[in-house]
Amino acid sequence: MNDRTVEVLLVDDDHDEYLLTRPLVESCAPAKLRLSWAADRDEMLEHISRKRVDVILMDYHLGAENGVDLIQELMEAGSEIPFVLLTGVANRAIDIEAMEGGAVDFLDKDGLTSLVLERSIRYAVERARLQTSEREANYLYRSLVEHIPAAFFISDASNYARKSYVSPQMVSLLDIDDNDETPWLDHIHIEHREAVAAHIAHSDLTGASPSISYQLHKRDDSLAWVHEEAVLVRNESGDPVHWHGVIYDITAQKRAEAQLYESKAELKNSNDALERSNRALQEFVYVASHDLKAPLVSIMGMATLLQQDLRGSLDGDPRTYLDRIVANAAKMRQLLEDILELSRVGSDEARSEPTDLDSVVTDVRDQLRHQLESRSATVTVDGPLPSVTVNRVHLVRVFTNLIDNAVQYTPHSREPRIWITARDMGKTWEITVGDNGGGIPPDARDKAFVMLQRLPSGKTLNPSGTGMGLAIVRRILEMNGGRCWIAESDERGTTMCLTFPKIASDHAENGKTPAAASEPGH
Repeated sequence: MNDRTVEVLLVDDDHDEYLLTRPLVESCAPAKLRLSWAADRDEMLEHISRKRVDVILMDYHLGAENGVDLIQELMEAGSEIPFVLLTGVANRAIDIEAMEGGAVDFLDKDGLTSLVLERSIRYAVERARLQTSEREANYLYRSLVEHIPAAFFISDASNYARKSYVSPQMVSLLDIDDNDETPWLDHIHIEHREAVAAHIAHSDLTGASPSISYQLHKRDDSLAWVHEEAVLVRNESGDPVHWHGVIYDITAQKRAEAQLYESKAELKNSNDALERSNRALQEFVYVASHDLKAPLVSIMGMATLLQQDLRGSLDGDPRTYLDRIVANAAKMRQLLEDILELSRVGSDEARSEPTDLDSVVTDVRDQLRHQLESRSATVTVDGPLPSVTVNRVHLVRVFTNLIDNAVQYTPHSREPRIWITARDMGKTWEITVGDNGGGIPPDARDKAFVMLQRLPSGKTLNPSGTGMGLAIVRRILEMNGGRCWIAESDERGTTMCLTFPKIASDHAENGKTPAAASEPGH
């Protein structure tokens, strides 16, 4: 016992017995015991209700009542106080009755000593403490075992299939009748039974922890998917004692996997159909482009010959009409070329490779040298540009469209100025292409990337434009995992923003770091 005072209650209808017992209790040094007295059942209940009682010394004869009956009554009511029965005469039948009734010990009043009394009280209190600890441990175990969504079981060490204990979840979770004595293997679906039996036999032979999924029949003969795992518990000598296992209901998981498989199959079928549709569309674009371009080239050729042959004899409206035929035919041809180029971007299988953007911009400036010089346009690169892993032909298309647009849509009253910068954004490179042109209103910036969409001011500055340039730029960027948008700015002109994702080869091969240096060029 610890240092706390143990409260002892003597229940005896003879006050003299209390007076005789008290000095025995008080002499139980160094134990701290305090004795109280109740003359009958009612006083005992009142005493218990008013204060703590650690152990009760119960007289066998309480007037018309029997101490053993009273012990049983209190225990049935849920009392956890340990009882020691006191008898006036040694009687084996009474002793057995007392122990069967729930008494912790029995003592003969004749010859009772403080040492014997202390031993009995100490034993009663310690046993009550151990029983309380055991009840708490059992409660925690049941709370764990019986409330988590899994069924626990214990199997024989030599026969895994023979389950000696199953938790209540076997009934509530798996809907298996707890009174069903059918061998466990007989619950398993016939298609899985042989595999499970072989798995269990291997575990019985080797002691390897089983882990297997299978289907079993529930009470209504429906099927449930379960996953079973177990470990072999051994004693201190290393000998196997029994298996501890757990069974999970994975029916919902299996159903979700089946639905996911079906969804993947449907998605694959849809993708295959879309791919076939895209191929058919691309073939149509090629054929249509060729078939449309052939008569268009003929129209342009004949109209041009008429212009040359009748240039001196035509004037007024006839000459205007013929000039418009030639111009519109040329515009139609360019539109067909742009549509064909856009379709090629989506189907182009050209290999992506690390490409130096500085060299791309240099090549584009050389290609557009005539347009740049005719407008006294300047292209400035602020600092070295990075290398990105994109097909070089695609990059040339992107910067050709952007620089050409910047020149074409700058009013003729000022010289075009174009500047290109780069920023390291961590996982991406951000490239900006700005100009001092007429700009694009905020409400028209999204439409600028839509095929054939043109602003009225753009038609005035560049009548031959087709409205396909920015659509091609965005298509190339998105196909390579990047983005393209028009930056918000209160200043005159337009700033196009492009992002290119970095990959391992970009980091390894890109030895240049964008900086704020200036490199003018024409």
